[in-house]
Amino acid sequence: MQIKKERVLHIVSGIAPGLSGTGRLMSYLVAQNKFEKDTKIHFHYAYSPSTNIRTMIASRQFIKAIYSVVRIWFSKRWFACKIYYLSKRLRGKILIFHPQTLGFNRTLQLMRTCGNKATLFGLDNSFFCVRSYNYIPGTSESCLRCIGGNFASVTELNCLPLPVASARGLSFVKELRTLLGLGQIKVLAQNQQNAELYRRHVGNNINVQTVGLWAQDWDGLSRASEYTQSLVDYDIVYHGDISAAKGGRWLLEVARNLPNVRFLFPISAPLDLDDIPSNIDFKPMSWESGLHQAVVKAKIVCVPSLWSATIEGAFIKSIMCARAVACVKVDAIYNAELPENLVLRLESTPSLAAHRLNEALDTDWVPDSQVHASWVREFKSKNENMLRNIVDAIYD
Repeated sequence: MQIKKERVLHIVSGIAPGLSGTGRLMSYLVAQNKFEKDTKIHFHYAYSPSTNIRTMIASRQFIKAIYSVVRIWFSKRWFACKIYYLSKRLRGKILIFHPQTLGFNRTLQLMRTCGNKATLFGLDNSFFCVRSYNYIPGTSESCLRCIGGNFASVTELNCLPLPVASARGLSFVKELRTLLGLGQIKVLAQNQQNAELYRRHVGNNINVQTVGLWAQDWDGLSRASEYTQSLVDYDIVYHGDISAAKGGRWLLEVARNLPNVRFLFPISAPLDLDDIPSNIDFKPMSWESGLHQAVVKAKIVCVPSLWSATIEGAFIKSIMCARAVACVKVDAIYNAELPENLVLRLESTPSLAAHRLNEALDTDWVPDSQVHASWVREFKSKNENMLRNIVDAIYD
């Protein structure tokens, strides 16, 4: 009788489970691990407090703040020791999340030493763009200048690594392309458009598979059974942060073209925004503290990412529970994979987008109900078991 060899997978992430987008993904993977029978999965990440330390200090929680600082210090060092151990004595395979916070040197070290035992999960576009989100502020389109390995634009456009500043950003994308081009290290992409970007950047020798995306707070989301006009507080609700790549500032320009349309931005007003139009409200809130309800009540929810976005949590949650969702047409973005009549696709020029939104409000545009229901069923079917998709792809 042949004894089946135990499969072991180490998941290493620069971001711990929490309330950020990647944090929610990690929370889901940790929770789903209890249902995994065929593979022994170990998670490795440094401790991250649920409350910002500055917030603790501001609320005079000094003992809690000191405890968190000390725990962070020890956790980072213990995490570094585990990464070193894995790079020297890995048993099984390793899956790497978020090189920017994990550290470029650590990521490359793991890939060099683990070779074909290593897999990279594609969260954003940091594999070719030092900004992570391939967008140049001041434009209305995604930037693909560095696809294919010509990184001259990084210096020309003064592109700085985000979200963590690092002098290693450019050298990281250069060496990563070389390593991926050898075909030994696997890549797990979220969607087909992003997988194609990997192929365009590295070449057909790259080993890339699509595994989808799911997060813990997506469970149970659905649209309201009835839409009551009297409950509408805002015509358009923005779902995202104020970063240029997410389209927050772009939508501000759209709002200036629609003075009679009420906009909600669930964030603090930018400090450099002197003149706030009267049709825009800034009200900081999280999904749990009011944004969910605002999304459900809005006539249209706008998720106007201008980078070649992968599967964004804000976008998926909005489609699942909003009355209508608008997005922007840009190169190699996930929304290009969606069926017609599911979302409202806008031109990237603010004035043209404003005109289309105004038309949609006047005609009371909503997605086709059958298309919406079919897409939700299919998306859940393909993505809810994401951890199983990951394991199958790695051990394929």
